[in-house]
Amino acid sequence: MDALDECDETQRKDTIDFIVALAGNRIKVLTTSRPHFPYLRNKFPDIPVQEVRTDDDDLRLYIHQTLFEQLLSDDFKNQIGEVIVKKAGNLCL
Repeated sequence: MDALDECDETQRKDTIDFIVALAGNRIKVLTTSRPHFPYLRNKFPDIPVQEVRTDDDDLRLYIHQTLFEQLLSDDFKNQIGEVIVKKAGNLCL
């Protein structure tokens, strides 16, 4: 399950409660979210948490490769890349 942080609070709580019900049936679930939602941690206090961060250079390379075929100047592509890297804050997967 990805991007729980992008749901509104009601949807997020309902989804987490659904995950709790699934976990009670021995179903394994992987969730991803930004770390600032205590409701998720409170529902699963004993689960391991793995923080995943990307390297800025890896993100720049991905952006460069993605924009490679676009008809944009190299300077503009670099500007786009720097804005995305800055906004990602090392939380991009």
